[in-house]
Amino acid sequence: MKLDIKILTVFFLIVIFACNCERSQEADPQEIYERAINLIENNRLEEAKPVLEQVVKLSEKNHRTTLLIDALLQLASLHHKLGEFDSALTVISNAEKLMHEDGDIKGMLKIHMLEADVYYDVQAYNLSTNKYRLVSTSALAFGEKKLSTEAFLKLGDILRINNHLNEALDAYKSAYQQAQALGDHKYIISSLLGLSTTYRLIKQYSEAYNSLSQALSLADSFSDAVLRARLKIELGLIYFEQQNVNAALKEFGEAVNTLRIARTDRRYEIVSLFYIGYLYERSKRFLDAKKYYNEALDISNKMADRISSLYISIFLARINSISSSSKNAELERHIAEKYLELANEFHAIGHIAGEGFLYVQLGKYYENNGDLLKAREYCLKATKLDEDSYVDHFDNEFYKPFQDVLGITSSHYEWYESTENILLKLLRYEEALTIAEYYRLREMARKMWDCNISLINTGIIEKEVNDLREKIMKLKLAEMEYIMCKKRSMEASRNVEVEKLLQKVEILKKEISEKSSRIITEYPNYETLVNPAKISISDIQKFIPKNSLLLEYFPADSCLYILALSNSDLKARSVRIIKDTLYRNVEEYQKLLQEPAVYSGEAGEASLNAMTRFAILSTKLYDIFFRPIDDLFKQNIIIVPSKKLVGFPFHALEKQFGKEDVKYLIEMVGVDYVPTMASLRYKVKRLSNVKEVVAFGNPSGKNWSVDYELRDIRSFYSKAQIMLGLDANWSNLKSVEADVLQISTDFLDSDPECPLGKLMLSNGKVLEQVELISYEKLLELKPKPVIILSNQIRNRGDLHAERAMLLHINGTADVFLNTWVADRKVSKFFSEFFFTNLSKGLAPGDAYRQALLELIRMQEVNQPHSWAQFIHFGIG
Repeated sequence: MKLDIKILTVFFLIVIFACNCERSQEADPQEIYERAINLIENNRLEEAKPVLEQVVKLSEKNHRTTLLIDALLQLASLHHKLGEFDSALTVISNAEKLMHEDGDIKGMLKIHMLEADVYYDVQAYNLSTNKYRLVSTSALAFGEKKLSTEAFLKLGDILRINNHLNEALDAYKSAYQQAQALGDHKYIISSLLGLSTTYRLIKQYSEAYNSLSQALSLADSFSDAVLRARLKIELGLIYFEQQNVNAALKEFGEAVNTLRIARTDRRYEIVSLFYIGYLYERSKRFLDAKKYYNEALDISNKMADRISSLYISIFLARINSISSSSKNAELERHIAEKYLELANEFHAIGHIAGEGFLYVQLGKYYENNGDLLKAREYCLKATKLDEDSYVDHFDNEFYKPFQDVLGITSSHYEWYESTENILLKLLRYEEALTIAEYYRLREMARKMWDCNISLINTGIIEKEVNDLREKIMKLKLAEMEYIMCKKRSMEASRNVEVEKLLQKVEILKKEISEKSSRIITEYPNYETLVNPAKISISDIQKFIPKNSLLLEYFPADSCLYILALSNSDLKARSVRIIKDTLYRNVEEYQKLLQEPAVYSGEAGEASLNAMTRFAILSTKLYDIFFRPIDDLFKQNIIIVPSKKLVGFPFHALEKQFGKEDVKYLIEMVGVDYVPTMASLRYKVKRLSNVKEVVAFGNPSGKNWSVDYELRDIRSFYSKAQIMLGLDANWSNLKSVEADVLQISTDFLDSDPECPLGKLMLSNGKVLEQVELISYEKLLELKPKPVIILSNQIRNRGDLHAERAMLLHINGTADVFLNTWVADRKVSKFFSEFFFTNLSKGLAPGDAYRQALLELIRMQEVNQPHSWAQFIHFGIG
């Protein structure tokens, strides 16, 4: 009995002790949090994760809000570092709600910054840009200058990567100003480095060098070896682009030495060694090139950086071919085998940029050896990779140098172009058209995915589209997680996690594909809002009018293929011309088109050479693009511009009949453009009878010539609504009913946040105070049969097809716009002639053509610079 009592006593003591331990643990989540931080600082991230999750649970239970927020911030950051993007965003969302309830503005800014970093890593640039902008301005307002500086630096990076270089300069300048106010040398140097890189990209080398010189003078007294090495790499690139090879080699070498002395961040050492090797390769010093490539490869292998290792292996394989004194089939076969081996290794880690590049190289190998079917097989494998992927892992600092030298672009256009060329050689014209069209749709869809589009119609299909677009974002997160997990390790312990992520990705892909197919079948207009599929050419032919001929151009290495598609036939013609020569001629024509010496003859006799050259190019380009197929011309031609010919005014080219007898293409035949062939089958609202005409314009009240132009519309349509100044606001535009709508305002270039750019409207309250509306919001308008976009400012003008496409998606049949800005009086004349002909009962396309013909007959505006700016997206 006494023994039982002792046992019970011991048992109760153990229970009490255990309870006390539990209470002690629960009572001190701060201690557990500090243990998690210690693990993170020692890079034991996987171990830290469950510890932080425990802190979150205990803090929630004990209502320790401040500690809970700190733990959530750390946990979200941890998920981000581990490539667990979906989990990171979930934790961020929870933290944001808590901070909002707690009124923690500064905490919310930090969480927005982290959210921006996550979106950046999954290539959701529109969302990351939005967050960086928010943090950069808001943090400054709340005295968080350091956070604001970081956000401006990140904003500069994202704008630079997406080639918005002037905006990037502004962001870096803002970061520099704030860094100076803080007196923080690291941020000052980083800002100057960003400025230098951006100036180099726009080839303003003196500005790039000046920025870098300032940074280097500060870096001499700064202990950050990595930052000093990055400055040396950038200086090496400036010298390299200016053909100063010895100076470039010196700077890259100093970057290597700086990092070796400090024994830190060997990734930049890999990049520096690679650049040295590449410079030696270009100088045909192949043994030296191999030496440095091998050094870079050795470091990559030691760091288990498999992507860098594989890219460097491509250069080593390539140099064996270049440096060989004798070219023989055995050597070429060996290199092809090596490329296939490397492609398989890229596949194993899910890096499609390298894998696809190598498939295309294999395609070229078989093409050169006369096996076009094998070449087709490998090129199609490359395009299939792009078709099956929504993201592609890249690192702008460490992998992009390899990709830039190899000519790998994020759009993978070169894969499709190579595939099309092989198919054309095989006389598989329909397949070439299908591949080209799929690329166009896919690129258009990628832009549309980045747009903040939410269809406002209440139909079931619109809800499905909105839901599916959210799923596409989930798929991008899941696919990037899969790539990151696969890249980190191929150990058995990781295989289960990799397989689970792959299964998640495949389920989402299947669901998106099936739902997209159902939506497109019911309403094809929405295909680029979801996931477009390949379209058969016979399906397109059904929608080509009997009197029309659709043309598409395929520039190949030594000839231009022209495919002419009617509603019943497909013809192929070609003309011998080297691709680079063709593009140079096109570029020169477009440059002279905007040259005052050509269109106004303002330089007198000095203008003669430029005017003569322009006339020669105009007829020469007609002979290239149209003479081989002008025997097939019908009443109308429809042009689908290829990627590098978008915005080119084909309708302004001239045919030479005799010594002094020339005619513009538009004088001989109607010329229309379509953004994609697939858009021919869209369900659109066609103009039957003009009842309501509405014109919007001059939202700032500063451009009186626009007022006169738009008011003149009442000469043809007395009941036309003219909304100017304060009335030219979003509320009015959104609610307007019209058969014909003209918007005359400033259309601004794109940025990552607004891939289709913005348009200027009044704020509706104060004249001269305007607001910028994202272009994609025009999708919220009720469909209008005819929309005229009259841009009032000079800019890049590279979004015509996408802007027309968005309106076609919304059900507009005919879109008219100007691709550049000439004299205002030309716009007034065009408007007058267009509405005159429209009021006579002509179809919109015919009214447009007649307006151009009348401009050509007017001596003061008969130069192509004046009238060729106006183009028609639509048919007939």
